[in-house]
Amino acid sequence: MTIACTSGPAWTDGRTIYACPNADTARQIVAQAALIAAGSLRPDVIRALIGRAQLSRRYLSLEGRRALEALGDLRPAWASDGVDLDGAAAALDSPSAAMRVARSRARVAAPPDWFGVVKPARLIGRANVSLAAATPQPVVDLRAEDEEAADEDSERSLASKMSNFLGDNPIARALRKQLGMTAASSDPSAGGEPGSWTRTLGRLTRGGVTVAMPGDADEAAPALDGPRVNLYPEWDGHRRCYRPAWCRVIEDVARPQELSSTQRSARHDTLRRMLAPLGLGLRRQRRQFGGQDFDIDSVIDARVAMVVGNTPPEAVYVDNLRRRRELGVLVLLDASGSANEVDPAGDQLHRRQQDAAAALIDTLSILGDRVSGYAFRSRGREVIFTRIKGFDEPFESLQLARLDAVQPDGFTRLGAAIRHAATLVATDRAMLHRLLIIISDGFAYDAGYEGSYAEADACRAVAEARARGIGCVCINLASNTDSGTLDRVFGPAAHATADDIDVLAPAMSYLIVEALKVTGRRRAARGGSRIIHEHPEVVA
Repeated sequence: MTIACTSGPAWTDGRTIYACPNADTARQIVAQAALIAAGSLRPDVIRALIGRAQLSRRYLSLEGRRALEALGDLRPAWASDGVDLDGAAAALDSPSAAMRVARSRARVAAPPDWFGVVKPARLIGRANVSLAAATPQPVVDLRAEDEEAADEDSERSLASKMSNFLGDNPIARALRKQLGMTAASSDPSAGGEPGSWTRTLGRLTRGGVTVAMPGDADEAAPALDGPRVNLYPEWDGHRRCYRPAWCRVIEDVARPQELSSTQRSARHDTLRRMLAPLGLGLRRQRRQFGGQDFDIDSVIDARVAMVVGNTPPEAVYVDNLRRRRELGVLVLLDASGSANEVDPAGDQLHRRQQDAAAALIDTLSILGDRVSGYAFRSRGREVIFTRIKGFDEPFESLQLARLDAVQPDGFTRLGAAIRHAATLVATDRAMLHRLLIIISDGFAYDAGYEGSYAEADACRAVAEARARGIGCVCINLASNTDSGTLDRVFGPAAHATADDIDVLAPAMSYLIVEALKVTGRRRAARGGSRIIHEHPEVVA
């Protein structure tokens, strides 16, 4: 179980408790934890609450009191101050009983504010992930960090373990103060740079790049029918090994409020001219004036024309010409909070990145390539992967509206995003050449994921994609990330920095040609040993 901040009422998705830093922070956490422990948030019970706010409040009022009462001696005395646990809720013996009373006409007191809210959509979406526990896949428990720490120091007290688990953030500090705990020292083995948890997870500025604290974003909720959840490893550069099944990537679809409210023009003539010759494959063309063989039908037509006294055609050959598009491309847009950065002219970095993504997707689609577009952001070890355009979709007003609906939020767990993008490209085998274009400021940062640890993982993910025969192009637009960081993050992949896509367009042909060289080398070496995790573990 982890704890994170929110600006609204407390809630939980079953794995993370989101609490608002205030005087009732500790009670918020206890209330949400009690609901989880009492089975109050089981999908089969709360499914009836979807879209019914009043019923949710009545159920929370009853079940919250029952859950607190069920804690018994484990409940801190201060957690139930001012709450009547001996009223109607005392007669309840299960969540189903609380639901029956909530649906009845019985009078139910309003829940205290610190009870928070129930978000059934988030809980039901998260429930699909729990299927992993029932499968033989080697899924790593999210509490692995605590178990590793316990192995290394079995004599630590329970309070010390809990302090180290919570990290150092506003919620953790408030809870420690309430419980009389002290902050734990940083542990380099937990991922990230030593001391990475000594920083407040609010707003971090480094080299002009600002990463904002994620808020309470319901629009990122997975689909109710259960999203596809993929598990990916993460490279630990400190230990020189992979952390298996370390990150979850959940696919979602951008949901625009209305179709094409954008005024953006995706057409880019310079890009089209530069990219037109790329990714062309040989196509057998008939009725040519020269070639490797005769076109039998054309020869017969020529002979017939001669017999009847007409001038025979001269185009009687078959030749292999480079006319067929054989390029599959995934454009990956970094939609993390660092894209909120604004340049001196007042232009938002995210807007420039959106323009670049629109121009690339539109241009390559017009040229006949198979193109898809995705945006990503992360919260801890969970990455939300939002589809803008699928490989088999056209790029029209709906896709443009999806792109406009993507707003900067969260953090940048770059390695997991690149691994999932590479998997999507690799599994689409309709094209001979495969390309991944990453539009990002290159600033990899998340909880326990920063500095050399994050850079090594992102660089490793790029190397994995290249080892699978996927060319990688990394585009950095108008950000303040220094060139040394970009070199460490993107490694040997082709990458470039420019103010906007207009400046970068003339160089795109060179970048893509350099990136696609790896696909030819990979095909030539196919059959060799693999050095990477080529496929994710699929949970749902």
